[in-house]
Amino acid sequence: MAALADSQKYDVYASIAQARGNAAADQALATPGQRVILGLRQENSTLDAMEDSAHPTRRRADNPATARDESRGGSGVYNDRLVVLWKDVDGTAHVVESNRANTEPTAQYDHHAGNTGARPLGEGGRENRRFDPSPGFESITRPRKIEGDDVNADGVRDLGRLREGTIEMQGAQHPNPLLAGTMDSALRPTQAAVAAGRGMVQRDSNADGWFDQTDVNGTQDLNDTFKIHRGSRGSTDSAGCQTIHADDYDAFVNAVQGNPAQTRWQYVLTSTTPGPVREQHQDQGRGREGVQPGQEEQGHRPAQPQRQNGGPAAPVPGRPRQADAEDAQPALHPLHAQASTLVGRLDASMGRASDAHSERMSASLAHLAKEHGLERIDHVMLGNQTPRAAAGATVFVVQGEPSNPAHLRASMPTDVAVTTPVEQSLAKLQELDARTLAQAQSLAQERSMAQGEAVKPRSIG
Repeated sequence: MAALADSQKYDVYASIAQARGNAAADQALATPGQRVILGLRQENSTLDAMEDSAHPTRRRADNPATARDESRGGSGVYNDRLVVLWKDVDGTAHVVESNRANTEPTAQYDHHAGNTGARPLGEGGRENRRFDPSPGFESITRPRKIEGDDVNADGVRDLGRLREGTIEMQGAQHPNPLLAGTMDSALRPTQAAVAAGRGMVQRDSNADGWFDQTDVNGTQDLNDTFKIHRGSRGSTDSAGCQTIHADDYDAFVNAVQGNPAQTRWQYVLTSTTPGPVREQHQDQGRGREGVQPGQEEQGHRPAQPQRQNGGPAAPVPGRPRQADAEDAQPALHPLHAQASTLVGRLDASMGRASDAHSERMSASLAHLAKEHGLERIDHVMLGNQTPRAAAGATVFVVQGEPSNPAHLRASMPTDVAVTTPVEQSLAKLQELDARTLAQAQSLAQERSMAQGEAVKPRSIG
């Protein structure tokens, strides 16, 4: 990207923002002078530590000569990217990149890092209970104030982060880490974003350092404490906020505030790690390719669905039944047809015949894709074996190539996909189609009325 002109960079980043953002982000991109913020997340464990202040974008390696695991010091790593995009009235494109950014919390703020009786609470006061660090948190030598929310009622708070999506931000302030007692310009979610932010916060409730489906009660609604603010040089200073390296933050703020008339900014956050890889990171932060059909870990093959009551397999959607192939069949929804074809290929690659479970999975994935805004399904993939999940425990639908940062994807537990009744999934799919159609008709009507008003003669005064 460094060798590209701003106009070329703009095209790349804007395409990602358009693919991952909502209508408000699209409108802002199309409005001259309106700044849009794009966040590109590279998944880290909350336990990751940066190499040192001179190399804040690198993960620190463990020193085997010491008892402590230095790689799990929890200071955070500046290996994400925040980009400010806009065009002038004449079409000139502008891009300001903050390549030392962070979009995840660090374990130094985690309640699980233990307490000697002196740790302050984020909202004020102190944690009076004394307890040792939870397993995996022993290397957090200098824990900070305790942040988070106890979402699983185990008496210990759970760190949170913003889920991928679009969040409207407004101006705010945050303490300046470089100058004690002073405040810095910052951004925080608007009340409109909070009201619309259902499920926009993820919580690490099992304290493994990752945000994924293994976290019980792992999603919450948005609140306005998830800011974008300045971080330090030797730590990302994030308890869940988006932070930018201390020396890069002023350029980011100047770009964001470059249009005095703009008081709201659309922040589009997405991951640059392909879904099947992102969901299955190893504990030390090393990812593997998503399991391809037939490559399951030995001894950890996905549980093969069994036919209910020993009965015959149900016909696979979109394929003619041998007994009555001449019967007229209603056309499948495009997403349903694509899912059916890809699930059939997945079955074949694993050496199993398609059955009723395949049919239910196809319908489930069609609904999943529609619910998450995918226009087509190009790949159906299974997750791989990790210490936290069995091989095949998660199934993914992907639009585009997983290696392309602009790809879209969604995931769900495989056992849910193969047990949800077909009728239930297709009914929800039809509801989403009807809702989309109604919204399009309403928008068309509003535009028609607006055009009609524009041609009416206006009275003076």
